[in-house]
Amino acid sequence: MDYKEFNVGLPIKGNNVKAVEGIVQYDTANIVNVRLIDETAPFNFTGYTDVIFEVLKPDGTRIVDTEGDNLQILDPSKGMISFILQGQMTLLPGTHYCTITLYANGLKMTTARMNYFVGESIDDINSTGLTSETDYPLLQQMLAQHSLIKEAERERIDAETRRRLAEAKREQTISEFVAESEETIAAAREYMEQAKAWAEAAQLIALGEPLPVVLQGELKQRLKNINCGEFNEADTDKVVMRHGLDSDLPELSIGEMAITQTGSLYAGLDTGNVLLNGVFTAGAEAPDNKRLLWIDTAHANAVKWYDGAQWQGIATATFG
Repeated sequence: MDYKEFNVGLPIKGNNVKAVEGIVQYDTANIVNVRLIDETAPFNFTGYTDVIFEVLKPDGTRIVDTEGDNLQILDPSKGMISFILQGQMTLLPGTHYCTITLYANGLKMTTARMNYFVGESIDDINSTGLTSETDYPLLQQMLAQHSLIKEAERERIDAETRRRLAEAKREQTISEFVAESEETIAAAREYMEQAKAWAEAAQLIALGEPLPVVLQGELKQRLKNINCGEFNEADTDKVVMRHGLDSDLPELSIGEMAITQTGSLYAGLDTGNVLLNGVFTAGAEAPDNKRLLWIDTAHANAVKWYDGAQWQGIATATFG
């Protein structure tokens, strides 16, 4: 579809006013092609990030617009900009005052002023249904962009949250899998070592050779922690200490323990055997354990000790 086009060379320097005529009230098919010029050459505005087009209408209301549906940047290197005059821009008859402002990195540059005149429509019928007012398509566009940015940021946050949850779940799953795998591998290695030992022992038996001897150091290492089980367990291991008659009690090694037929418990120290579970016994007959003091209840609780040949009295025990 063709438009009514107006071509304008607009200087970026000086205050030359460019006037555009031939625009009729309520018309919405007017295009103004602007070439920004620096003296006689096109002005290259490549690198400028924003182009603002501002119109002051005859009644004092304003229109501020930027690149979008109505304003297009055709070729920055050749200074070419195009904008459509419609809606609020042709609603009122009379002279409209326009400027174009360029922004880049905090810098601002305004062109010379351009005016366009809107002639009054003969039929005087406002087919647009608009009333003259200040219009800020730029603000509306910024709000729309802000809304899109907020929506995009919300989607980004949601996506990041989903990613983190998935990553946490994946790491947890991997950690559990690794732990289970390590336990399985450890158990498998233990079974392999046992199977290997059994296979080697079976081979030796089949060949009629003696089984390997467990070295004392290896046995000592294996016996460091022995759990013989609880009293109520049916199948338990047991440790049997040295035992025998009192008269046969040998000199025990340091830390070695022994129990005699009379129930005396001894431990070996560097000073010799030490009795752990008794100092005296009371009764009418002399005890077999001659290392104890004997309270002879048949003879007025006389306290006696064995001198190697016979029991000798040393005192009388009194019981309260």
